[in-house]
Amino acid sequence: MTSRPQTESTAGHRLPSSGLVGAPVVVGFDDSAASVAAVQWAAVEAARLGSGLTVLSASDPPIQTPLGVGVIRSVPDLWSVSRATAARGVDLARSCSRELAVGPVAVVGGPAGELVARSSETGLVVVGRSRRSALQTAVLGSVSFAVAAHARCPVVVVSEGAVRHPGPSLPVVVGIDGSRPALAAVSLALAFALAWQAPLRIVSAWQAPSPSSYPDTFDEAFSAAVSDQPWASVARAAVDQAVRQVEAGDTGVTVTGVTEPGRAEDVLVEASRDAGLVVVGSRGQGGFAGLMLGSVSHGVMRRSASPVVVVRRGSL
Repeated sequence: MTSRPQTESTAGHRLPSSGLVGAPVVVGFDDSAASVAAVQWAAVEAARLGSGLTVLSASDPPIQTPLGVGVIRSVPDLWSVSRATAARGVDLARSCSRELAVGPVAVVGGPAGELVARSSETGLVVVGRSRRSALQTAVLGSVSFAVAAHARCPVVVVSEGAVRHPGPSLPVVVGIDGSRPALAAVSLALAFALAWQAPLRIVSAWQAPSPSSYPDTFDEAFSAAVSDQPWASVARAAVDQAVRQVEAGDTGVTVTGVTEPGRAEDVLVEASRDAGLVVVGSRGQGGFAGLMLGSVSHGVMRRSASPVVVVRRGSL
């Protein structure tokens, strides 16, 4: 998404291969409403892509506090819980797609770490996200945010009540910012659009600096002159170039480009309301999940009305 002019050129660069079709899919399941949504989405998606599905359940030993909250179970008990939970997840997946090749994996350990560990050998990792408040997410942390921040493959985040798939009336939306990493997001979005015979909508946002940020010596005429340029034109150029690259592949997918003024997060969240899927790239850096994701992808994951795919640098 474009909030300021980008200097990196993608001219002459082809869309990278997504490797989506036929690649294995892993979904986390813990009996929660959010994980039920994740399994329902993953089962239908894996069947559509001709992929096998693995339902992973991880039992993380609770931490015993000085007040005695959290009784630590024995390791055999934890294995038993994980196996039973994974089996229920497999049954749920099969109820969504009878012909799906699906199997369970039960582990003892933290679910985020286990899913990230398996991300290097899979095409997609799918996780659920509960509808917590922003404060709860910040304080308690989230498996979905941690996995999206560290996984070595694209991660799909499905929120409670947001189990939907692309289709003729539900486009795949992808946010871009004119950079090379954005090409990976466009490539994956195109693969989803092809799989579901859905239109592709390429979106870029632009936001000029607020006049209040200009020095007092800048007069009103100057402020008006820079209010739209070059931010709007850069966003338009990035979208037009991405559209041309998709059309050059002659895939038959209907592709449109859209530029909108505003914060990138807000523009994508609004676009998610009538989308089957939103794809975002992430160039975030740092040790914390929010920084690793980048602020835009983090915000879209939290607020999107549709499932969100996060494509980190190097995950394709």
